[in-house]
Amino acid sequence: MFLGESESLSSFATCSKPWTKNTKSFPENRDGRPSALSPPPSSEKKEISPPTPPGAPEGFQAEVHAQREADRVTLNRYAPPGVLINAQSHVLQFRGDTSPFLKPPTGNASFHVLKMAREGLIFPLRAAIKQAKEENLAVRREGVRVAQNGAALPVNFEVVPLTHLKEPCCLIFFELAKPSTGGRASQRAVTDSAAEKRTEARGDARPPKAAGSALHSHVAELERELSDTRDYVQSIQEQYEAANEELQSANEEVNSANEELQSTNEELETSKEELESTNEELLTVNDEMASRNAELGCSNADLNNLHASVNLPILVLTRDLAIRRFTPPAEKLFNLAPGDVGRPLSDIKHNLDLPDLELLLHKVIDTVSERAREVQDKEGRWLFLRARPYLTLDNKIDGAVLVAVDIHALKEAELKIQQARDYAEAMIRTARDPLVVLRADLRVTRPMKRFTKPSRWPRRKRRAA
Repeated sequence: MFLGESESLSSFATCSKPWTKNTKSFPENRDGRPSALSPPPSSEKKEISPPTPPGAPEGFQAEVHAQREADRVTLNRYAPPGVLINAQSHVLQFRGDTSPFLKPPTGNASFHVLKMAREGLIFPLRAAIKQAKEENLAVRREGVRVAQNGAALPVNFEVVPLTHLKEPCCLIFFELAKPSTGGRASQRAVTDSAAEKRTEARGDARPPKAAGSALHSHVAELERELSDTRDYVQSIQEQYEAANEELQSANEEVNSANEELQSTNEELETSKEELESTNEELLTVNDEMASRNAELGCSNADLNNLHASVNLPILVLTRDLAIRRFTPPAEKLFNLAPGDVGRPLSDIKHNLDLPDLELLLHKVIDTVSERAREVQDKEGRWLFLRARPYLTLDNKIDGAVLVAVDIHALKEAELKIQQARDYAEAMIRTARDPLVVLRADLRVTRPMKRFTKPSRWPRRKRRAA
């Protein structure tokens, strides 16, 4: 038998001695029989040969296969059958032939080792697993009667906890008791029963010695089963009490959660009522907003049509003299673009010959008064510039409105009239005869200087005048 570095024989250390102190390979017993851990030979299992590593010498793969085959044969011949279980007693791996000790359970498929254990093995196996987990030591049971094919076979098993693992696991090794011991016991039992019958036939009250020893062993076995049953019942009772306590705590938690749920339900109902009232208010506000949006759309349409029909350069400014709105004719006069909304007027280079335009607008906003001025643009055209404060609906000053009216034609007409007037006056002043200009009601508008001398006025005409 070959063992790993973390494995040991524990209680079977006296069954066999290793070849040397530094190795863990054990030979057969000196009497030629297998060791106490060896099971009957089982059928061989096929293994997949490992790949040959690169650069390995010739014969390396054959040597590895030979070593693996030797290990496999050794384990199959001398390692006892067993199972590997986890912390929940579920079977993780079957090692060898475990059919004499375990069988598939009826009903739903399960790998729980206690559900798969045969009759007579459940109680002692459970107690041994519990003891091994609590003490973290190997636990061995011998002479356990296991029912198989209508007969009771003596079975020995050992539960070995595995250390240095993240999850606690255990190895369970099974072995059948020695056939010779079982044969002598059965023969002794048959002899004892025959002796009892003969004693009863003779009427002798004193039982034979063999019958007493068989009865004593039977009583010891019953007491052991009773002890295992008591341990099992005690563990079941402890589990029941723990489950009952958990159930009570869970019930208290459920009651508290139910109370919290009821309070939460009441809060939800209150919130629902508040939400309904808020929803009604929102619907009312939504209706008002929809009507105001319609009015605003109509006002915007009216304003756009008004700006388009007025055909005047109009510039609406904020208190900081930032551009708020302007009409299309104002784009050419102030060099504006649609993206200039929000820019300050100081960043715009306009075409007016008016350097103090910003100062004029600040005075309009500060004094809340209207200002007007006649200016010319860079092309020499005359404009009448009027600035007035921008008032909100609640009569608050929020900027200024600048309107420019083209008066170039009026200025030209006025200039022509002035020139014609000056020309007429010059002609009147240069005339030889006295002249006077009368209005439609015969009133003098502009007399000549000659006409204003009294010596030149005839008396008759003066009376007539």
